[in-house]
Amino acid sequence: MEAIVLDLDGTLLSSNETILDETRETLYKLKEKGIKIIIATGRTFTSLKPYKDMLGLATPIVCFNGAKLVDKNENTIFETPVKGEIAIECIKIAKEMGIHINFYQNEVWYVEKATPEAESYRKMSGLDYELRKIEEFKNYHMTKLLFIGEHSILCDLNEKIKEKFPIEVHRAFSKRHYLEIMDKTVNKGETLLKLFEMEGINKKNVIAFGDGWNDLEMLQLVGEGVAMGNADEELKKVVGRSCDTNDNNGISKYLAKYL
Repeated sequence: MEAIVLDLDGTLLSSNETILDETRETLYKLKEKGIKIIIATGRTFTSLKPYKDMLGLATPIVCFNGAKLVDKNENTIFETPVKGEIAIECIKIAKEMGIHINFYQNEVWYVEKATPEAESYRKMSGLDYELRKIEEFKNYHMTKLLFIGEHSILCDLNEKIKEKFPIEVHRAFSKRHYLEIMDKTVNKGETLLKLFEMEGINKKNVIAFGDGWNDLEMLQLVGEGVAMGNADEELKKVVGRSCDTNDNNGISKYLAKYL
């Protein structure tokens, strides 16, 4: 094994948004053996940085579901936003449906108004949002869009966006109540391919852990993709391999054989 790739929310992090002691110690030991630990998340770099520092990682980071790649010195290697005209149309559709919208630009999280969904996400992420109307932006290129709501409503939104932009965007449910929109070229798997090339890592010698449908390409890319025990049952079937839950040290238990 050359590397371990970890999603954050629902995977490396417990429901309390912490890294459990047993999991942290296992990763420390494997890192000491020369195994690279890589974070691949839908989060901004700003919100994941405390966990990177906690683990003492000196590896590139996949942010925004692959829309941004940051090197070990925290410099941006590339960023691929949703095109402005597409972002505007997706936001318009969601607003007509009364769905809460998060949009991201230059590492800043924006919402048009404070909502219970925004407050809940603020507490979860540890970030503060900025209030700003979409019309106030100089350009509308967004690193990603995140829509929050009931799963059935988001499914309707997903279909509407798919109908409007069948090939122009990549759509993924990171949670049942989170629908994320990225540029068509963006997913964790594609960005990890670039990262592996940079680091000289053979993808067949990589284990990856994830719990959401936005992790699918990543889990299918590597030699050993593992769905968390708390992942959607259908995702676990598609991946074909799973471990215990994020709240029960699933990662640590799975990796015990490598210690």
